[in-house]
Amino acid sequence: MGPRWLGLSAPGGPYGIHGNSNVHSIGTYASDGCIRLYNKDILWLYEQVPIGTPVMIVWNETDLNSGFVDNKPVNVYLNNEAVTLESELKTFSKQGKPYIPLKLLCQLLGYNLGWNNQTNTISINQNGFNAGLTPNGKRAALNGQEIYLTDPPLVLNGTTYVTKSTIEEIFPVHVTWQPAGRELYLSFRTPPVNAEPKPAETKSQDFLSSQKQDQIQTGIQ
Repeated sequence: MGPRWLGLSAPGGPYGIHGNSNVHSIGTYASDGCIRLYNKDILWLYEQVPIGTPVMIVWNETDLNSGFVDNKPVNVYLNNEAVTLESELKTFSKQGKPYIPLKLLCQLLGYNLGWNNQTNTISINQNGFNAGLTPNGKRAALNGQEIYLTDPPLVLNGTTYVTKSTIEEIFPVHVTWQPAGRELYLSFRTPPVNAEPKPAETKSQDFLSSQKQDQIQTGIQ
């Protein structure tokens, strides 16, 4: 709940404007009706408003994130060879950072991708390698050790996307991003373990059944 709470007299409550210890939930659909602020902001606001201050909550259909997303495709290269994307695999940039589907990345690098129902995390594995990612969260597990990602995996319409920092923090891959040409270059820092990169243009069996896909989507709503 953070350090301060400003209670609202809205019917159906209690609702309030308050801080939050989980900064990654702010701006998401995690709230049950309250308004979440960063702790530094609620500390400031708490000192500015007396009890009885009128509050107006306004709703509209504006997607505040849309202005930060550039849907022009990002061109992906693996070891300097251009990758042909399957039609359902989209790439884009958000706030200047490139995003590619995690499914595509695992196809290219030869990793298995799945869903862990017990921990509600995305699982990535290969011989001797295991990782777990939390949808829209920075907490991750890498070979049994807990780590915190610079940028959380981004889930849009049931598809998980990762950006440059996440790729480098999880996989033995060096990433170069050239924003002017919208080009993302991937190259192995060390050879993958007992695996060969899989071309993205070759249709492969889905890493999850449709049932598990539904479980992932349900798990992130």
